[in-house]
Amino acid sequence: DDTLANNEGSGSIKVRFPVVEGNANFNGQIVDVPLDDLKEVTIAMLKARIKDDTGGLAANEQKISDPFLGILPDDRTLAFYNINFGDILDLSLLEPEDEFLVDNPGPGDVKVQFPLVAGDDNLNGQVVTIPLDTLEVTIASLKEQIEKIAGDSATVGNKVLVLQMYDTDEQRVSYPALGYLTNMHTLAYYNIAYGATLQLTLLEPEADFLEDNPGSGSVKVKFPNVLSDANLNGQVVDVPLDTLAITITALKALIKDDLDNMPANEQRLSYHNLGFLEGEHTLAYYNIPMGSTLQLTLLEPEDDTLANNEGSGSIKVRFPVVEGNANFNGQIVDVPLDDLKEVTIAMLKARIKDDTGGLAANEQKISDPFLGILPDDRTLAFYNINFGDILDLSLLEPEDEFLVDNPGPGDVKVQFPLVAGDDNLNGQVVTIPLDTLEVTIASLKEQIEKIAGDSATVGNKVLVLQMYDTDEQRVSYPALGYLTNMHTLAYYNIAYGATLQLTLLEPEADFLEDNPGSGSVKVKFPNVLSDANLNGQVVDVPLDTLAITITALKALIKDDLDNMPANEQRLSYHNLGFLEGEHTLAYYNIPMGSTLQLTLLEPEDDTLANN
Repeated sequence: DDTLANNEGSGSIKVRFPVVEGNANFNGQIVDVPLDDLKEVTIAMLKARIKDDTGGLAANEQKISDPFLGILPDDRTLAFYNINFGDILDLSLLEPEDEFLVDNPGPGDVKVQFPLVAGDDNLNGQVVTIPLDTLEVTIASLKEQIEKIAGDSATVGNKVLVLQMYDTDEQRVSYPALGYLTNMHTLAYYNIAYGATLQLTLLEPEADFLEDNPGSGSVKVKFPNVLSDANLNGQVVDVPLDTLAITITALKALIKDDLDNMPANEQRLSYHNLGFLEGEHTLAYYNIPMGSTLQLTLLEPEDDTLANNEGSGSIKVRFPVVEGNANFNGQIVDVPLDDLKEVTIAMLKARIKDDTGGLAANEQKISDPFLGILPDDRTLAFYNINFGDILDLSLLEPEDEFLVDNPGPGDVKVQFPLVAGDDNLNGQVVTIPLDTLEVTIASLKEQIEKIAGDSATVGNKVLVLQMYDTDEQRVSYPALGYLTNMHTLAYYNIAYGATLQLTLLEPEADFLEDNPGSGSVKVKFPNVLSDANLNGQVVDVPLDTLAITITALKALIKDDLDNMPANEQRLSYHNLGFLEGEHTLAYYNIPMGSTLQLTLLEPEDDTLANN
């Protein structure tokens, strides 16, 4: 709005065309593009105008860039990027990816220039060659090859060096004029040919950055500007911090208070060319100093995503590469969908299971390049996933192999919640020593219960933490959500040194006091092709109180299930797993209006056949 206010009325944007040898239409000229106003003029609309001025240059062959912001995506407006009348944007031409691949068949190689760091022989500006079979390799895959090569010896000048390992998320890969390259796109998409030299930039190690940037301070968070919401007016909020060792997830929790309790998983934080920041990493990990300004972006309402994706379509899923397994060769699988409505991540995993000959859903991780791993219980539309988008499939390493790769002993850390006015819950991090990662989440909760009864030094204070029964605890891990009691840390591929998040249920009596009166809960039935009565329908179950037990709730559901006994039903809620019969909805902090998932026991013969 500020940009629009400064650019009222009509004007023009200037576009500098590239120089193309032998083509008189592209001789470096600056073209004036007149506009009636800046309001709602998107980059896509600007490209349409350029198409007219160039005799038909397709929009997907154009790149519009700003000297400081880099290439501008099609769906944003000029005003969003603070482009003013009279500004000069640059036009460059991308050949369509499929044509570029035809013009540049493999194999070949690209070069990666490492950074130059004084006093570090491993980072002396050396150029490493990476052989490729095709340019249809994504930047993410290229980073994996850089990580692998960095562990090998390399001849640089007359010296043979063993390069340090650089995890993919410590790397930024850039190409002149294009800036930092996005993980999800391919070299061909960027028209980067064999023989090209890419630039590698590395983040400073987290511990070093913390040492260089000690103490407290604050970061600023710039909120989005939403015309329909007076609380989101582009304001910049100062967030005081004790340390830069705070995780992005914890930072989002602090922002939550300024966002009328908008959950952290509906927030995206970005910083300059780093893109969206992942929850489990800290500000120090990303080398973000005190005083920096981060950009907050919010997920659009689910209904808006559905409105933009009416009818049928498909989601693409990029499979991982597993050596020796032809079913996992990096292929992109098209998953057709009748519509996006109510298609959850769990349902997508079920479809993938069919395409992989039985890959269990709990061995799959579905991730989005910016949002990270997506929990099962949310819909694609909730995460603003559109038809045509590409999601990534990754696999959990088998538990026994993970244990071999991560022998004990060691420890994991558990971060307690932060509750204002409660010294026992001040976000402290407790270390739990372990002999092995073959410990179940249930056993870990028992250790948390025991530790919580001991004294703990937090800052300069010695506190006696309250006891938290195992069934009052929920333990989560970034991107995996809440962890199920029966599984082990190794099952979840959680290594020594990891930090888990502890969330506590509100006491049942308090929850009932906060949620009095009658209402209803919804129960989503399973979809069983052989049973017309089980077609995924959602049944509304009226209740007088949330003090009803799970067993009593099942008795009410029984009437809708052709008298199926309660002991053949299992009810679950989000990541709490199956709910136990003697406990109430209030015990589990489940409010009126919630949707529970109903699962039915399979026939006994089926279980015997599988065992």
